[in-house]
This record gives sequence, structure tokens and C-alpha cells, in this order.
Amino acid sequence: MWWDKYGKPKIKQTFQREGAERNRDRRDLEDHYYDMIYSVIREQLPQTEKAIQLRKLKAKIIQLHSIKRRGALLDTEDRDRITGEIPTLHHYLKSRKRKTKRMTPYVLEKNGIRKMGQKEIMHTFMEHMTQRYNRIKIEERCLQELISCGINKIPMRANSVLEEPITMDELLTAVRKVKTHKSPSHDGICHEFYKMTWEVIKHDMLNVMNHKYKHGSETDPQKRGTIICLPKKVDPGGQDDYRPLTLLKADHKLLTRIIANRLQPWMSDILQSSQHCGRHGNTIIEAVAAMRYTVAYTEVYNEPVCLLTIDFKEAFDRISHPYLYTILREYGFSEEFCKRIQGLYVNTTYTLNINGNRSQPIPIQSSVRQG
Repeated sequence: MWWDKYGKPKIKQTFQREGAERNRDRRDLEDHYYDMIYSVIREQLPQTEKAIQLRKLKAKIIQLHSIKRRGALLDTEDRDRITGEIPTLHHYLKSRKRKTKRMTPYVLEKNGIRKMGQKEIMHTFMEHMTQRYNRIKIEERCLQELISCGINKIPMRANSVLEEPITMDELLTAVRKVKTHKSPSHDGICHEFYKMTWEVIKHDMLNVMNHKYKHGSETDPQKRGTIICLPKKVDPGGQDDYRPLTLLKADHKLLTRIIANRLQPWMSDILQSSQHCGRHGNTIIEAVAAMRYTVAYTEVYNEPVCLLTIDFKEAFDRISHPYLYTILREYGFSEEFCKRIQGLYVNTTYTLNINGNRSQPIPIQSSVRQG
């Protein structure tokens, strides 16, 4: 497809070329200002006039560096940043600490052996992630028993709505709702690009999204993500002490957001009323409130009660793809829609980014992507 083969690479090249030219112009202008400072110092001028000119040149140099300093704000957590704030030494120190925390100086294997070389660290993480996202076998008998318990069906009109082409309003809603200041995938195109160039690219993007949605024509590189491993605690050791975070391409996330928005009105028809995740208007706070109400009720009326809390470890990572496709069909989704969802996961790969080094593509044969 032209968007993946020609459009996005050209956009990335344009940004890279523009960034290189701006850096070159900034360095040239900075050198020019310093030459002017040396000239003012050497000139035989009154001290008052010389001080005024030096202050003006200093202000220009500070203004020149202010654009570069904006990157420190983007790499600072929201709680340490105020809208319109000028970057200071505080933001640079925060940014440096965050970068240091993201580094992985070593990793412990299951047998306790410490690996410190970059190749050894990458190899250890690759083995761990390959096992984590390996194919999950499911027993057909257990799956059929689960289905026989009864599964709600979506209304017939839902499939008609899901088969309609994507509209401009749906695409605009998805573009507006995406979060900014998020790291892009390896194509280098972030959400801000779609927001700032909306009036220019909206018709082309609508055609691209409809082509992908109708034909399920996302290429394998388009579905490839980049995984970075963030430490869960101050001094991480083994691979389980890191939280894998997948960076996906912005246009891929726009398409999946549009699909999610289309599914939202029908969630109440197929999900249980007691479920809080994925249901519009339900939040986890309601679950906590229900538990508190139960405890309060038992204390007031002195009645016995049993509260059972079950936490599925790595729940999103332990979902079998064949199981997912089977359940979607049991919910009553059309075969065409199921193929679209399946197309988002077939031949999906990711690359690991550890300390700035990128691994070879590794297949994802289980799990669903969050966010």
C-alpha cells in the first residue's frame, strides 16, 4: 500500500532532514552570536554601551537554546511539569534520572547468574519474551464446555453497523482522543503529526483507514511493535522485575481505536453487568465501593461473609489467539469482522529495545495489546 511503502518513509525522511537543517542553522547562528560577543569585547566602546550589547546577545543565545530545551519538558513526568513552564535545571536533572532508570546494566537469569554484556542481556530478554508470547495450547473439550455454559449474542443490527465504511467523524474522533507526548514506534511518526496536519491529510487518511478496515491489508511491518522494558522497582534483577511496554505505530492505533469505538455500544449486550472493565460507565471504583459496602453490611448486621479476590497474573499476555477468535464467533460477530480482528494479530512481531540496541523481530503468538 502506498501509505506504508512511500508515504510514511517520505514523512520520516522529511522530519529527519528538517531536524538536521534546523540543528545546523542553530549551531551556525550560535557561532555568529559568539563572534559578535568577541567583537563587542574587543571594540573600544563605553562600558555602559558594551554591557547593553552583550546583554542583548546573551538574550538571543538564551532564546536560541530555549527551543532545544523543550525536549527536557517532554521527557519529564506530568506532575513535574506546568503548562507554559520554562525548562530549568530541575527538569534536566529529572530527565537525566529517568534516562538512567531506563538503562539495564545487568540481568539475572533464573539460576542466579548475572549477565552484564549487552549481547548477553539482549539474548536473555529475547529468550524470556519468546517464551512469554509463545503459542498457548487450548483443550478443545474445555473450550466447548465453556461455550456450553451460555454466551450472550450481539444484536443482528450490530454486524450491519460494523460492516459500514469508516466515516470522517469517526476518524476525527479517534484523532482527537489520542494522547499526546507519547513515544512513537520505529517509523518516528507520532500522534501530533495527525492532529497538526489534519486539514491536509484527512481525506487521504480516510481512504487509507477504509482500505485497511475493509480489506484487512495491514502489512507485517505495519503491525510490528517495539518493546521497551521498564523496571518495576528501584533495583531490578531478573526479567520479571521489568514491565514490557509496546510502542505501536500511530496509524495502527487509530484504526484499532475506531474499531473499539464501534464496539462500545454493544458491550452491555454481551458482557455481564458485574463486569467493570470494558463497559461504558463502569469503573473499578464501583468494584471497590461494592466490597466496602459488603464489609460495612456484615459489620452492622453481624453476618458471616466470604470475600474472594482472584488476580490473573499477566492476564492480557495469557490469552490464546485461537481462543479469542472462537469466542468472537460465539458472541455472534460476522465472519468478515472476525477476519479483520484476526488480521491484526496474524504474523505480528515485535523488536526489543534494550539500552538503545534493537533485536531481530520476534513473533507474538499469544496475548492481546492494551491501550
